[in-house]
Amino acid sequence: MSFLKKRWLYVAAIIAALLQSGVMLAGVQQRISILRSGSEVVLRTLPIDPRDLMRGDYVILSYEISRLPAHMISGQPKRKSGLNYIYVVLAKQADGLWEAKRAQFDVPDALKDGEIFLRGEVEAPFQLFDSYSILPVVYGIERYYVPEGEGLAVENAQRDSNVDIVLSVNEKGVAAIRALRIDGKQVFDEPLF
Repeated sequence: MSFLKKRWLYVAAIIAALLQSGVMLAGVQQRISILRSGSEVVLRTLPIDPRDLMRGDYVILSYEISRLPAHMISGQPKRKSGLNYIYVVLAKQADGLWEAKRAQFDVPDALKDGEIFLRGEVEAPFQLFDSYSILPVVYGIERYYVPEGEGLAVENAQRDSNVDIVLSVNEKGVAAIRALRIDGKQVFDEPLF
């Protein structure tokens, strides 16, 4: 191989590495930005028991807002197939937890005092047969990594206690998990880095 070809391969490899690093840093920066300046929301989790030994200790989280009844949803999805964004308007309750009040396929333009919206995704095609149909929603906050050896304890706590997730939500409705609480006591706090 000639000197110029080797040199070009080295340059291409360096450019590829820089691009990959840039993409990773952009993701980290977005998460840090949400955690620093997002609005705080607390959601109660529901028990679920998955296992994946290859990915380290983590807990799969499910929420009441992960299954929306059709009567709460207004508007039409943008796409007939693939993923659609859905915007779920949450309101804080007297117990400090937040619950879904309504959902729509367009970004909410008017929120009442004390409301915030969370952006989720739904897979199309889906069919809402009647007002009692349920639409599954994914928010990107369904997995939380915990220190090694702690995953099973959190899963057990979900069955026996109240496990809540504290979120930071930015102005676009994108959420990041800030902390995990068991029976009101904060047991895991997400570092910015």
